[in-house]
Amino acid sequence: MNKTDVLIIGGGPAGSACAWRLKQNGADCLVLDGQAFPRFKPCAGWVTPGLLRDLDLTPASYPPGMVTFREFDIALRGLRFKMRTHQHAIRRIEFDDFLLRRSGAQVVQHAARKIVQVDGGYEVDGEYQARWIVGAGGTHCPVRRQLFDADSPRPADALVVAQEDEFYYPARDERCRLWFLQNGLPGYAWYVPKANGWLNVGIGGMEGQLKANGDALKRHWNLLVKQLDELGLVRGYEY
Repeated sequence: MNKTDVLIIGGGPAGSACAWRLKQNGADCLVLDGQAFPRFKPCAGWVTPGLLRDLDLTPASYPPGMVTFREFDIALRGLRFKMRTHQHAIRRIEFDDFLLRRSGAQVVQHAARKIVQVDGGYEVDGEYQARWIVGAGGTHCPVRRQLFDADSPRPADALVVAQEDEFYYPARDERCRLWFLQNGLPGYAWYVPKANGWLNVGIGGMEGQLKANGDALKRHWNLLVKQLDELGLVRGYEY
C-alpha cells in the first residue's frame, strides 16, 4: 500500500498547482493521472495575469513562451467590435507538463477507478491511501462522481460540448477572434494564436439547447471551418 498525506487525482493545472503549494508547506503528496505527461490537450488556453501571479509566473519566466493579447476581435450576431483585455495564451501540452514537473510531487500514471473512505482517510483502488483526497480530474473526475454526485449532482442542462483542433500554422493572423451566438449556436467559436507558430480553433455550446433546437455541434463546426477559409484565416489544412 502506497501511503501519503494527500492524494491528488488529476495532474492538470489544478492538481499540479495544488501539489506545488502542498509541497511548499511541507506536505507529502502523490499525484495520480491516467495519462503520461506531456500529453496532447487541445484547449483555447487563456490564462489571466492574476492566475500567473498565483503561480509565481511571468510571461518572461515561462520557458515554452506565451502570447499576450491586449484586445479581442469580437463578432456578436453580426456586430463587429474590439474589446480591451489583458490575457495570455498557452499550449496545454506544455503548460500542464511544466507545472507538474515544477511541483516536485511524486507522479504515478494510474487511472483512479474505485475510491472509498476508510478509517482516517481515503483509499484508491486498494493501492493508495491518504488522509486527504483532492479531485482535480476535470469534467469526469472520479472523486466528484463517487463521493459528491449523490449529494450535489451536476445539472444536466449545464453540460457544454466542444470541438476544437490545435496545429502548427505559422501563417496565422496574430489577433484573437471570438464569434458569439453565430448561426443559432448557443455558445461561441474561437481563433487563438499561440507561441511558436501554433494555432487553436474551436467551438463550444450548451448541449441541452442544441438538442432542444434539433441542432448539432458538428454543423456549427463545419460552418466555422468554411468561415475560416473564406476569411483567409486557415487555408489548406485538413482537420
